[in-house]
Amino acid sequence: MSEHSELLISAVGISKKFGEVTAVDKVDLDIAAGGIYGVAGLNGAGKSTLLSIVAGVMKPDEGRVLYRGAEIGSKSAKSVRIGYVPQEIALFPDLSVYDNLKFWSLAGTDASKRYERPVKERILEAAGATGLSERLRKQVNVLSGGMKRRVNIAAALVTEPEVLIMDEPTAGLDVKNRRDILNFISMLARRAEGALAVVCTSHQSGELETISDRLLLLDRGRAVFDGAPSEVFSGKYDSYENIDDILYSLGSGI
Repeated sequence: MSEHSELLISAVGISKKFGEVTAVDKVDLDIAAGGIYGVAGLNGAGKSTLLSIVAGVMKPDEGRVLYRGAEIGSKSAKSVRIGYVPQEIALFPDLSVYDNLKFWSLAGTDASKRYERPVKERILEAAGATGLSERLRKQVNVLSGGMKRRVNIAAALVTEPEVLIMDEPTAGLDVKNRRDILNFISMLARRAEGALAVVCTSHQSGELETISDRLLLLDRGRAVFDGAPSEVFSGKYDSYENIDDILYSLGSGI
């Protein structure tokens, strides 16, 4: 991702409260084409809420999210190409991988008018990108946790997104499967050659540090750092050795 990459999403002053709890507090972020944007924070830091708002799944109480300069949800926002992968496995367990991908490839408003390529072509491409080509006819309920995560991601890829937003894509996986998913995310961004922006969260920030071009750290809904991972341990955080220690100190009020 270069300094001159095209700006796809700009979120300005995003805030969201649930009752008396402020989940997101005046957060700004810009997502440009290409590269990986990591959002890290302890459980309850506001990561999932922020990504849901950026993806257009949830509305903020304050602030706005622009996609290619138009506010998401407004009449001027056309062809919003954002793929959203929730933390939960959003699949039909009794259907095959192929039928799950077919369902999601046709979901959405005016989907038939939006896509130029046929459904099967998009499914085969998404399956190939996620290593699922040999498992298309298998039922989802017989797959491992790591493979279900891949189908979850493929379900977003069939919508041909410019921005792929993933909420805790390694949640509930063992060490090997977490590493496989992280390697897959890096490969996905490289293969897109600047045509895809990837945004993902994790409460295990060390995972994101290794793959992200840009990193946002959240503490109780507030952005406490936004920049290159190599720049985290400078300034006020120069005494820390890893990002998890920084987040723990913030969350503990140390």
